[in-house]
Amino acid sequence: MLQLDVAQLSPYSTIGDLYCHDFHVDAQTIGQVVALRFKTQPDLPGVLVTSGSDFLGMISKQKFLEKMSQPYSLELYLKRPIKALLDIIKNQYLQLSHTSRIDFAATMALSRAPDLLYEPIIVVNEDKKLRLLNIHTLLVAQSEILAFLNNSAQQQKLASQQYAEKLEKEKEKVKKYAQMLEAKQNEIQKRNRILEKQQTELVAQERQIYALNQRLLEISQTLYVESKRAFKSTFESVKAIGHSTDKILYTGNALAKELATVDAATKLIEKISKQVMHLGVQAAVFANQDSGQISSFSKVVNEISKLGGQTFEASNKVNQIANRFKIRIQELTEAASTGETKFKTAIQQIKRAEVALDHLEQLMNEQTSDSEQLSDIEIDIQKNTSLQLKALNNIGCS
Repeated sequence: MLQLDVAQLSPYSTIGDLYCHDFHVDAQTIGQVVALRFKTQPDLPGVLVTSGSDFLGMISKQKFLEKMSQPYSLELYLKRPIKALLDIIKNQYLQLSHTSRIDFAATMALSRAPDLLYEPIIVVNEDKKLRLLNIHTLLVAQSEILAFLNNSAQQQKLASQQYAEKLEKEKEKVKKYAQMLEAKQNEIQKRNRILEKQQTELVAQERQIYALNQRLLEISQTLYVESKRAFKSTFESVKAIGHSTDKILYTGNALAKELATVDAATKLIEKISKQVMHLGVQAAVFANQDSGQISSFSKVVNEISKLGGQTFEASNKVNQIANRFKIRIQELTEAASTGETKFKTAIQQIKRAEVALDHLEQLMNEQTSDSEQLSDIEIDIQKNTSLQLKALNNIGCS
């Protein structure tokens, strides 16, 4: 019988795990004792013959019974020491270590000669003690191991089939994933081409913006120069107008004084005219009187002459004042003309500055529009980049 449960055996089990028989007899033991033992214990495969601590040999139960079945063997060997039978049989035996695997022991046992095929195996334990292993026990253990291996093979075959089916399903999934991956890669490549095109357009727009910035810088410099010139001209014009205004005020004051002189001369002439008229009346009165008053008339005449001279002198003064008025008026006209010219020049300079400012504002509006377009492109690029990253993440997850 087996030492261990059959379920505990494995392909790595050894003959040390099997039940072995420990039937030793001394070489002087008579054959009848051995025969009786074989009769009472049918499972004994044989007997180990020793002499003290020396091992002499092994007699299997089969060989023992075969020898005893021969004529006169019972009388010859049952009453004699067992060593006599051992010397006659000279049995060949298979001796293995207890660490030998069961499959190896079975192979060694079955590779023996046919007459030794069912001979028990001598097992050497770790303490160097000898035991007998029934070949039937070994073959049963081997068959159980083979059954175990067969069952394991069946299970592995079933598991392999299941794994193959699962693998086939996984292949289908991989195929679908590969198709999806290819589609996503095509989509990513398409988006990459669009992204490259947008990047190219973005670079072109950046160059345009750079050119516009250069133009803006040039116009700003021109505007600065023109503005500086305009303000300088305006300052000079305003300064000239201020001088002209001062000159006009001075001339106005001078004219006011001249007008006062003319007014005084006019009043003098009026007074003289009145006196002349009065003297004329007196002269007329004296002319109608007697001649005795001629001397008085002469007086009147002298007075009239004197008044006439004063009137002439006043008239000259008035003429001189009129000439001075002409000169002053001419000066005022020239000053006003100069101020007007300066003012028109300043106006032109300011208009030029306004045109430059308008041009600058237009360019700034264009730059703002380009910046908005650039922002839209950057947003599209960010969206495309985000979609690309999502696609890559989905691929990674797959």
